[in-house]
Parts: sequence; C-alpha cells; structure tokens
Amino acid sequence: MQVEIGNYDSFYEKGIVFSPEQILNLTMETKRILPSVTLSVTVPHTLSLPDQVTNTAFAS
Repeated sequence: MQVEIGNYDSFYEKGIVFSPEQILNLTMETKRILPSVTLSVTVPHTLSLPDQVTNTAFAS
C-alpha cells in the first residue's frame, strides 16, 4: 500500500498555504501512524527553493 501527501490545489483555491514546518510535521506524523506504508510526499511549489530542499532532506 502507498499513501500520498500532495495535490494541494484544493487548499490553494481556499487561500490555504502550508509552511515548511506544517509539511514536515504532516509527513512525520503520517510516518508515525503508518510506519510500514510507502509514503510519497509532494513538496508544495509555494515553498521557496531552499525550503523545498530542506523539507526533502528532513523527510527522508
């Protein structure tokens, strides 16, 4: 089984934008709840490039 965190378009339409910390916390909480499931996380394009890289490194 695989779980995906991503496709944030519905949130953007409502004016909701996620911070780097929110994405990282969501990723870590999902991994905690579902430790044996493959997790795919899309890093939001709204994050700055340095934040995208940092989030990717910490979420691995």
